[in-house]
Amino acid sequence: MLTYYFVRKIDRYISTKQMLYYSFVIFFLFVLSACQSKIEPVKIQTQEVDLSINKTAFIEQYEIIQEYSSKLTNENKSLYQCTKKWLESGADETKLSEFGLTRVSVFSKDDNKALFTGYYSPVLKGRKTKSGEFIYPLYSKPNISKGKMPTRTEIHGGALEGLGLELAYTQSRVDNFIMGVQGSGYVDFEDGNPPTYFAYGGQNGHKFKGIGKYLIEQGELTLENVSLKSIYEWTQSHSEEEVLALLNQNPSWVFFQPKEQAEVKGAANIPLIGHGAVAADKSIFPFGSIIYAHVPHVDIEGKFSGQYKPRLFFALDVGGAIKNNHFDIYHGLGDEAGLQAGNNKFKGDAWQLAKTNEAVHCL
Repeated sequence: MLTYYFVRKIDRYISTKQMLYYSFVIFFLFVLSACQSKIEPVKIQTQEVDLSINKTAFIEQYEIIQEYSSKLTNENKSLYQCTKKWLESGADETKLSEFGLTRVSVFSKDDNKALFTGYYSPVLKGRKTKSGEFIYPLYSKPNISKGKMPTRTEIHGGALEGLGLELAYTQSRVDNFIMGVQGSGYVDFEDGNPPTYFAYGGQNGHKFKGIGKYLIEQGELTLENVSLKSIYEWTQSHSEEEVLALLNQNPSWVFFQPKEQAEVKGAANIPLIGHGAVAADKSIFPFGSIIYAHVPHVDIEGKFSGQYKPRLFFALDVGGAIKNNHFDIYHGLGDEAGLQAGNNKFKGDAWQLAKTNEAVHCL
């Protein structure tokens, strides 16, 4: 099963837990690719929650940007420095202008509504050769023309066996599917070395199809009860043959490339800090933009608490489904991050943080 690792240049720690839930990105692709609907928060009784701003994660992400991109740092020097000063002063929204900052409505003059989802980086236990319960391969991309690439069903049937493409073997066909949906992840070979980063290495050219929609069509789940948990529990309560048949409904297959790097990098080629970065629509928010948001606070069960958290994010990644006012929050690596990401699909408010015309220096 998936284990929890958070690997960074500044702070490294390792713990292990069983993975119970998967990120909402998976749910989004399982179900919402075919069942599009906007989810408004349903308020429940207000409870005492921490609504402080994500100061630590944002500043850590800022420091990473300084280290990896002099271009973004120089282009946004005043904005970044004034935002940091504002955070360190207490992050009072009413005092943004005192630091030469303003919230800009991007989507329309009076509507700042935004959809927030979440994604993360899975970590799988693996072996370099097939042994014991480690029998499910992760493949590198074969040298086959796009139109002749095998489907998922054909790959599960052995179409790539004997070609020397096996990069690792894991314990779970479902976990491999999850990592393919995410596009990358880590494999821990449990050999005393750090987990190996498996970057996106291509795709077989066949269209992605959501398995959540299929389960609904078959009467196994309903639109009302389909969720990350219900899909996962379905795979755990059915035979391997039934799970295989379910996964084969999606002909798409993702290949991987092992990398030496430890950091998870977004499309801006900058390592991502959990809760410090988002995937955003690059046509609206260029890399390095700062997003100021009111994000719904949800509990461990995914229920809206009735309150919103102020958040600052750097736009450092993109996504095929991330358009207009849809933001995908990066939550980090492993099971804990996956649980957090899996509870995200609510509407809040978002603005682009910008400098005013006033000459305010924040050195």
